[in-house]
Amino acid sequence: MISRRLVLRSTLLLPAGAPSLAAAAETVDGSWHHAPRQRTLPWRLRLPPGQAPCPLVLYAHGLGGSRASGAAWGTAWSKAGVAVLHVQHPGSDVDTWRRSSAALQAAASADQFVERLQDLRFALDELLRRSAAGEAPWQRVRADALGVAGHSFGALTTQALAGQRYPGVGDLSDPRPKAFVALSPSLPVGVRQAPSEAFADVVRPFFALTGSRDASPIQASPSVQRAAVYDALPHGRRALLWLAGASHRTFSGDQRDGPPREGRSGQDDEAPQHGHAALIANATAAWWRWHLLADEAAHAQLEALQGLAEGDRLLLG
Repeated sequence: MISRRLVLRSTLLLPAGAPSLAAAAETVDGSWHHAPRQRTLPWRLRLPPGQAPCPLVLYAHGLGGSRASGAAWGTAWSKAGVAVLHVQHPGSDVDTWRRSSAALQAAASADQFVERLQDLRFALDELLRRSAAGEAPWQRVRADALGVAGHSFGALTTQALAGQRYPGVGDLSDPRPKAFVALSPSLPVGVRQAPSEAFADVVRPFFALTGSRDASPIQASPSVQRAAVYDALPHGRRALLWLAGASHRTFSGDQRDGPPREGRSGQDDEAPQHGHAALIANATAAWWRWHLLADEAAHAQLEALQGLAEGDRLLLG
C-alpha cells in the first residue's frame, strides 16, 4: 500500500529558478521486492511541486538509518525541483540497532556494503523501468538527470557507485548517475592503496561535505581524513564544504531525535546547528540544480555561498 502526505514548507533558501516555497512537495511511501535476492526495500519518494519532468537523486542512509533519514536534505532538494528517493537498506538499517549494539557494529561489513550497492542498482533499474512505462508518479523522472547521495555508510556506497576503486575488486561504479553528494565521506582504511589511486576514476561531479567534529565511533574516521577525500579526487569536477564545529550527526539530515545510530554518542548527540543545516541544504540543492539541470544561476549561487562563518570553507574545482 502506498501512502501519500504533504511535506511541510521549508524555511531554507532556494537556488534561483527553483519552484516556489508556496507549493508543497509530496511524499510517497512504498516498497519494492527484488526477487533474485529475496529482499524487500522500503523507500520514500519526495516529489517537487507540480507535474513537470524532474531530476531524481537516490539517497542512502547511514548505519542504523531508514527511509526517514536525510529528511532535511530530501525536503530541501525536492523544494529545489529535484525528486529524492530515500532507499532503506535491510541488514544495516534501523532494525539492526534494535537488536543490539554488537549487531549494529557487525552490520558495518563488506557483505552489507555489497548489499547496499545492489540495492541502489536495483532501485535505479526499477524507477527507470516504471518511468519508461509511464507509471505514476515515476513518469516525471528524467532518465538523463540522476544523482546519488548518502551519509556515512551511505557516503561509502555513493563513493563506490561514483567509481572509487578497491584493491582486488572489479569496477563497482554505475554509469547512470551524473553527479554525487557524499555527506561524511571516508578515505580507504586498512588497504595498501594511495587515496589518489582509489579515486582516480571518480571523474563525474562529486561533492564531499564534512566538518571539524565529524567523527564516527564505528568508522573511526577523523574529520581531516574525511576532508582528504576532496584532495584525492581528480581536479576539475570536485567540491568540498567544511563546516567548523559540525559533527557527524549534523550531516545526517535528521530533523528530529531518533535511535542511537552511527556517530551519535557523547558530544555528537548535540542537536545540529540550524546555520549548518541551512548551509548544507542550500549548497547541495545548488549543486544538484547546477549538474542535473544545467542551471548556471545555481552554479553562481554555490560559488558565492552565503552564511559561511569563520573556519568554514568551500572549495570548488
